[in-house]
Amino acid sequence: MYWRDGRFRWGKGDTRLKHTESEVAKLQEELERLRSENARLSAFFGYASDAFIVLDSKRKIIEMNEAAMELTGYTNGQGMHCGDLFKCHDEQGRALRDELCFGSCTLKDERSLPYTEMILRHPAGHSYHVSVSYSYIPVGNGDVFLLMVMRDLTTKKRLEQELLVKNELEITLKERERLSRDLHDGLVQSLAFLGLKSKMALTQLDGDQVARARNSVEEITSVVQESYSEVRQALYDLRTPATEDLAGYLSDYLQNFTLQTKIENSMEVAEEFPECHNQRTSIHVLKVVQEAIANVRKHAEATHVTLRLLTRGPEVVIVIEDDGRGFEVGKPTNDGIVHYGLTTMSERMHLIGGRIEVQSEPGQGTKIRLCLDQELFR
Repeated sequence: MYWRDGRFRWGKGDTRLKHTESEVAKLQEELERLRSENARLSAFFGYASDAFIVLDSKRKIIEMNEAAMELTGYTNGQGMHCGDLFKCHDEQGRALRDELCFGSCTLKDERSLPYTEMILRHPAGHSYHVSVSYSYIPVGNGDVFLLMVMRDLTTKKRLEQELLVKNELEITLKERERLSRDLHDGLVQSLAFLGLKSKMALTQLDGDQVARARNSVEEITSVVQESYSEVRQALYDLRTPATEDLAGYLSDYLQNFTLQTKIENSMEVAEEFPECHNQRTSIHVLKVVQEAIANVRKHAEATHVTLRLLTRGPEVVIVIEDDGRGFEVGKPTNDGIVHYGLTTMSERMHLIGGRIEVQSEPGQGTKIRLCLDQELFR
């Protein structure tokens, strides 16, 4: 710095001001870049179609985007605990807090959790299905955040429910059609036979053919008993209660089956076989077992049927096995009845997320396995 023209001036040797001006310009440029990047990230966060919710390490809400406010019904949840705000719970109505909270598990394990489904309660009072992912986000200064990303599954669940109702209706109609065919092929033909035999017996009595009339009446009595058993069994099959004690109900069912058909039975139940607390699963499993045993009665020509209730790892396995004539799996029968019954059974198992395995050969009997996850019993 030197004196010139009555004022102090910077000399060529002093570059501090030039350096300062250059640094300030760079800082301003970096600040503008950060502002632009922040505006862009804010736009991404704010205008995203998915609901974004940022939580701190205590699961308190820091920020929600517009989609989250619209989905949850809360315009400002900052500072609130996520469980208090959303009242999330599972299909069984259990509150997902503490050890059941996905966010708590994510923080504890320090690992992000992919999409999982849960139910939230809206401030208006109704509940709705959402899928939620939890992203574990550690930052440089040691702080940890959680990013919840939510998607509304209400429409998806409604469509799934409508499809489910449609499929169950189709199965019901198929069973009604089968019952109609069974009545026609069994009861209606038996009644026609009884009518003819009754007329024949009357004619024989008119002709003093007492011995022949007695034989006709004995045939009539036998067919009446068989028809009575068929109708009683059909009515029994139609009554399918939603029961937790599957083993107890099936044991009673088998005993009634033996009384009606004279086909011997045996039953094995694993000690760890669970009770079924899911009403829908219970009804469908019972219907499939009834259909399998009905096929033994109508088509297998068996002398013995065995029912086993087992567990295999995470699965429940129900085995129905007979010593009857068997058939070629996958090959339609002449009347199509056995094949038709297996199709309905398979559809029922598919509806509840299970599967059916069929093992049979001509002359070697038939073994049917019903396999489903134990979670479907809860």
